[in-house]
Amino acid sequence: MRLIAFLLCLTVSYQSKSIEQSYDKTRNQTVTATEAIEIKLDNVLLTKNFTLKIQCVADGAIMFRRPESAHLVFRTLSHRWRFLEESEREAILIVDDVIFRPSTKPLYTSVIGEKFLDETLNYEVKMSDLEKMVDKSKIDVKIGGVSGKLREKQLSKIKEFLDTLPRT
Repeated sequence: MRLIAFLLCLTVSYQSKSIEQSYDKTRNQTVTATEAIEIKLDNVLLTKNFTLKIQCVADGAIMFRRPESAHLVFRTLSHRWRFLEESEREAILIVDDVIFRPSTKPLYTSVIGEKFLDETLNYEVKMSDLEKMVDKSKIDVKIGGVSGKLREKQLSKIKEFLDTLPRT
């Protein structure tokens, strides 16, 4: 019991400015994630907040081995316009002119507020694919009619996150 408490303390205390880690006691899972990374949109009229978060989930109070998969979590706030839902939820990532399509069946959630709509698309990808992507200089993101860019500054946050994960 002391060991579990100690590991939980280590897990909760390890949070850098750009990496979040939390333990869900009821599910016995640790979630490690990047901070929200802003995607620079090509058309600024669509929304002001379009972000990407990379997450990994592991069983137990601490992540002992490198996960085989990660989650690309796209999130947007808009004024009650469901453009992620209407996009047929297909994401295309163009990595240095090479097209990569994450899973075709992402998890979609939305929260409707009085004056806003918060939409989330969650795609599962292989860790090896994610590692190949971040070594490139740019990634173009397209989801339906929405397109944006991740440049070296944003990709460095993902690289930092991957460096914190245990090696296999």
